[in-house]
Formats: sequence, C-alpha cells, structure tokens
Amino acid sequence: MALAQEHGAGLRKLYVAGVCGSFDASVAIERWPQWVERRTTAKGDEEVVCRLPLRVEKHRPNQPLTVVVDTTGAGKTAETMMRQRGESLLCRLETGRTHQIRVHLAAMGFPILGDPVYGTTTENEDVMQLHASVYSVKLDQSLDAGKALADILPRPRLQESAEGLHGLWDDGADGGADAVTYACADPPWLTTERERPPSG
Repeated sequence: MALAQEHGAGLRKLYVAGVCGSFDASVAIERWPQWVERRTTAKGDEEVVCRLPLRVEKHRPNQPLTVVVDTTGAGKTAETMMRQRGESLLCRLETGRTHQIRVHLAAMGFPILGDPVYGTTTENEDVMQLHASVYSVKLDQSLDAGKALADILPRPRLQESAEGLHGLWDDGADGGADAVTYACADPPWLTTERERPPSG
C-alpha cells in the first residue's frame, strides 16, 4: 500500500492466479455481457477485460471485509485485465480496488483456488492461489524509486528483471526504459513450466 501511495500511476503490478475450473471467457461474457469483453491487442494477444463496479460491504464485527459487485450505480469503477497463461491467469489492474481480482474472478464464475472469502477451500487448497508476479515502477524524477521498491518488497522473493513487463504484458504501459522492474519468485503452487508466466 505504501508503494502504491508513493508511486501512484507509475506503479504497475502483475498477478498470477489459479482459479476453480478451466477459465472460459465465453462463460464470463455470457454472465456479464455489459461488463466483460474479450479483445485482441495490437500485438495479437487475447485478453479479457472485466469492468464490474465494486462496493465494500458494511463491515461486521468478527467477519472478514467483503466487497461485492454493484451495478446499481453505487459501486466504484474497477477494471481488471486477464490473459491465459497455461492453467493460470495473468492479471493486471487498471484500478486498485480492495479485493478487486478476487471479486471479479468469483463474479465471472472462476473464483481463486483457496480463497476463504470469495471462493471455496479444501484440504488441498489451504493457500490462496493469487500471487504478485511482477512489480514495475516508472522512474519519474527520482532515481531512488528502484531502491524504494527493493526496500519495501520482500527481498528473498525479488530478482531484478532487465526486460521490464515486456513478454508478460507488452502494451507500452510499463514505463519502458524509464522503469525499474522486479519479478517475484514463483509461488509453490505454480508447479509446472506451462503454468509459469514467461520470464523477462
């Protein structure tokens, strides 16, 4: 959170998610035709964009914070882009609402494995399968942004990536040469090569 406040729009994050079932964009689009669309980028990548508005539920004592889809006008704009990567999804936030990826995927019919609030958990799924994959900070005026990123994020999980977000999400939004990018170590549940996002 401190990183997002300090770097604002210059911070880009990609997440990798394991979901219940095999992700099918057609199911999500059929469920929410006004809010979910499939598109092909200029580079030929297919992605699904979910724009379901979200609202934080009134907090109840001794209960986890919950967020709901609210299409009545009371919800706040939320945009999540998803691309298939093997059995997993690579997700990028255009907005940063609380529990955004978790709620969007659950609403589309593909809750995150191990999610105790919006999904289902079993003995084999005791770890939520949502994991930060890449962080990129655009260096505006301060060359200390990269140091700040390395200081805030857990060191053992980071490795500097010279390629930025290219190869993962090449849409020109990562700051290019003016960005410092770190890739996080793969989570234990991301076990096969075909599930791993391509590394830079």
